[in-house]
Amino acid sequence: MKPVAEGIAEDLSRAGNDPFEAVGKINDLQNAFNFAMEANASLLEDPALAAIA
Repeated sequence: MKPVAEGIAEDLSRAGNDPFEAVGKINDLQNAFNFAMEANASLLEDPALAAIA
């Protein structure tokens, strides 16, 4: 998780003092996160990928 946090901090630091650009970057990151979670949701239900108990 540390590389992800560092990447987010780096992206936000590029916005400088422009709060609108910073909010836009946060929105882009949230959209990417939501897409990744939805794209992989079906993997959680796949019995072939279930953990061995």
